[in-house]
Amino acid sequence: MTIAHGYLTLSLLPTLTDDLVRVDGISAAINYGADRLRFVQPVVVGSRVRAVGTITSADAGSTGVKLGYRVTVEIEGSEKPAVVVDTITLFVPV
Repeated sequence: MTIAHGYLTLSLLPTLTDDLVRVDGISAAINYGADRLRFVQPVVVGSRVRAVGTITSADAGSTGVKLGYRVTVEIEGSEKPAVVVDTITLFVPV
């Protein structure tokens, strides 16, 4: 059985989360970082995965709004997720 590297699964987040949050009136959305990252179980190559997210914070500052959200990458047919990560995105206004 071949498994995908955890960081490969993590690298799919921008594509998997593209439709999770919509913010209008911004000039940029910048990956500000991750506060907590857990690789719960490996993803077998060929598995179907999806991301679900929950907004955990929104902090306005001089450069824009930092949005914190927890993203869970689920594996179809599995009770345990592959990845759980708390990410921060900086939304810069126009």
